[in-house]
Amino acid sequence: MNNHFPIVLASLLCISACSDEIRLGLDIPESEDYSKVYIPQAASSPCLKSIFISDDVQTIGLSAFYGGPSMPGRDILVEFEPRPELVAEYNEFNGTDYTVLPEGSYSLSSSTATIKAGQQYSDKLNVNIETVGNIQVAKQYMLPVSIKSVSDSESVNDKLSTVYYVITGSYLPGQVPREKVLSFGQPMTNPIICVNKDLLVIDANHDLILYQLDGNGNYQKTRKIGEGWYFDIAFYMPPENRILARDMNTNITQFYFTEDYSFYGIGTIGFGWGIYNDLIPFKDISLIALGAADGALYNWTLKYSNWNYYNAFGQGWGAFINLFCFNNYLIAIEENGTMAAYSLSDATPPAVGPRRNIGTGWNQYKKLFQCGEDLLALDDNGDLWKYQFTPEGYWPLTAE
Repeated sequence: MNNHFPIVLASLLCISACSDEIRLGLDIPESEDYSKVYIPQAASSPCLKSIFISDDVQTIGLSAFYGGPSMPGRDILVEFEPRPELVAEYNEFNGTDYTVLPEGSYSLSSSTATIKAGQQYSDKLNVNIETVGNIQVAKQYMLPVSIKSVSDSESVNDKLSTVYYVITGSYLPGQVPREKVLSFGQPMTNPIICVNKDLLVIDANHDLILYQLDGNGNYQKTRKIGEGWYFDIAFYMPPENRILARDMNTNITQFYFTEDYSFYGIGTIGFGWGIYNDLIPFKDISLIALGAADGALYNWTLKYSNWNYYNAFGQGWGAFINLFCFNNYLIAIEENGTMAAYSLSDATPPAVGPRRNIGTGWNQYKKLFQCGEDLLALDDNGDLWKYQFTPEGYWPLTAE
């Protein structure tokens, strides 16, 4: 006997009995009372856009949306207007310092768009931007655009009636400038440590060599400051002037040093760190460790010689070929060369923000790291290149 039959029959009877109470969105009485017009791009606040600085006019899409349980029964005309005067209010409320997009650099392809009867999206119009002479590379500009009016007294969603575009100018693909600042003359695999703007390099003989900038902005070998540096990972952690280095036995040694690079206070402060593929310092706040087995990022804080473990940032980070911190960002390079940025807070532990793609073609480099306010990139030939870089910009070394 099939014991499921009574259940099925009861379900069918219930559906039949309740069917009169089931209404589609189009059947809701006075559904138009719940419908409102808004700008879908306003859901991202701010709405980040990177545009190329070129002689061609750059465009950003803009549209209106009819939200609610039913479709509009008639055409709706939506009028837009730029509102640059809102930037000051936005900055004050959010603690930001965006620059107003210069007057005369932007225009709307049309001030109106139509949501046709039976549809939810309007036809798209463009915000046209003339970049040359108006926008600087990597500088962030803001342009608010608002719904000015809608036809037939349609309701507007006030919370989504203004989109705050944050526009960042970018070099054209393949035209991002760089400067060679050092050539090792051969592939370089040992650690390079940046201390303020100086470089400490472990050479092939495991000597620690100091490189400093000359008057032309190039690095020159100054002197040997250490011997026996058999370490696969080494980095500087401010502000106590110390270097942390992992040896071949996966122990961590701490070196304090004076302003003239005389070392003192040397001691082992960690054991068993071979479970991590990489160790990434984040300012003076924490050490981010990449798990060898699970590809997860683990967060540690270090005060003097005391380690405190806080949390993991999630798995999947082992797929990136390069990870490093730049100011308040964790920068990740994919195998295909895409550069992604994740914001980091100054909290303990740091909070990680959502991913944002900020460049292409960065897989041409073996190692990337911040030095001062610049980004240094080491290629496979042992040449070191300098980029004037900020994670707020977009950096296309190649076309997408």
